[in-house]
Amino acid sequence: MSRYMPIEANLHAHAGWLPYTDYQFAAGDALAPVTLEEVPHVLKAVPLAFRRLDEGLYQLVAVQALTGGLNLCVAPDGRWLSGYVPACYRAHPFRLQPSEDRRQWRLCVDVESGLWLDDARQQGECCFTEDGVESSRLANIRAFLEKLVRGRILAARAVKALAAEGLIQPWPLKTQDEHEQTHEVEGLYRIDEPALNALPEDRLAALRDAGGLSLAYAQLLSQHRLNQLAQLYRLRHAVSPPAESLDEWFDGDEELHLDFDS
Repeated sequence: MSRYMPIEANLHAHAGWLPYTDYQFAAGDALAPVTLEEVPHVLKAVPLAFRRLDEGLYQLVAVQALTGGLNLCVAPDGRWLSGYVPACYRAHPFRLQPSEDRRQWRLCVDVESGLWLDDARQQGECCFTEDGVESSRLANIRAFLEKLVRGRILAARAVKALAAEGLIQPWPLKTQDEHEQTHEVEGLYRIDEPALNALPEDRLAALRDAGGLSLAYAQLLSQHRLNQLAQLYRLRHAVSPPAESLDEWFDGDEELHLDFDS
């Protein structure tokens, strides 16, 4: 269970963290929220879909499994299998959360992650310098998370425009369990292609300006990636012995560059 705590220089002068070495923390995520900037990268790996948040509100997600509580992109030994790692995982164990008055974002850390250190002077990454200034590493993580928040706002705008046009519909899917029993998949939504094609030119233009038109086409194109989930299922059962570190799995490039293009 995650428990996030705001990081403050006066309280955490010597505190820090250990970089994550696997993706077990994401092993239960069947869906991952993504931004518009990530869409071209997700398209190469897994399907895109929408999930319902509140009445009339939807969120753009990468589909990592059709079964809740499972992420086919994470191998049993913690390796990431599908190529592109969604940005929402890159800054673990950190995230931005709104302040109590909701006027600003606060950098928080998951103290239950097993990566937080009350004293990081002997190991790990320190949050602050001896002068009480945020370390360059932590500053980079904060900047990345701020970019992620802005990206989610733009994605929400595009998805809202699609919903306003009535273009988001339930995605009828079925999956088989290990006993070959068929189950209906609930909670996923897709673009209504006939409704999209029927939109008049002026509404298509408005949808384009909101970022929704390109997203609609991307979601439709991504649907063929459903077969990739079956391949990931087989791959999870045929992975080689664990590597010693993330650097070996990704040639040292994935975790070091907190950028959507990684």
